[in-house]
Amino acid sequence: MAELTGDLHLIGSAALARELIAAGLVDELRLMVDPVVLGGGKRIWPSDGGPRSFSLVGSEAAPPT
Repeated sequence: MAELTGDLHLIGSAALARELIAAGLVDELRLMVDPVVLGGGKRIWPSDGGPRSFSLVGSEAAPPT
């Protein structure tokens, strides 16, 4: 089976993001968070409380609009 490389831009699918992370297919996450709260929202991380192997290597604030 051929190995695919490159970026995957995923917009609005927390369920798919969870599956990719759980399968060990994610090397890097670049999250864009919009400051809007409507109800409970969708979760990327499972609520099992288990440790995750990601670490923050940088952050950048978008300019105000």
